[in-house]
Amino acid sequence: MIKRVVYTALTVLWMIFIFYMSSQSAEVSGGQSDAITRKIIGVFIDNPSVDLVSIVETIIRKLSHFLEYALLSFLSFKTFVSYGISRKRAFVSVIIAILYAISDEIHQYFVPGRACRFFDIFVDSLGSFAGWYINKLFSRKN
Repeated sequence: MIKRVVYTALTVLWMIFIFYMSSQSAEVSGGQSDAITRKIIGVFIDNPSVDLVSIVETIIRKLSHFLEYALLSFLSFKTFVSYGISRKRAFVSVIIAILYAISDEIHQYFVPGRACRFFDIFVDSLGSFAGWYINKLFSRKN
């Protein structure tokens, strides 16, 4: 019972976090990405070029997309299993995560400076499969 509540709450909170992050304007989101990128690069290089920052920032942004949907799928899988749904049927966690990714990109279309990017949906979908697969690899057999 406690697992159900915890996994359900974590899944819903993660979905809220994703929605919150995609609600930020391009200016705010870009500023956060730039700051994180510069901190990471700063560990290795004192004065990085604008091109390097741009390349690394793109990688970090796409990796973030991948990881946030991997975690959503992972948490959804755990939630479904905690409610007694078989691990095979818990594949629906991938479908839910992909549908959420699509709705998230549509949502971003209406946020100032943001856009609906099909490549992001693709990256999110790969993350969704990864989250499901990690569960599949490490879950105990019934």
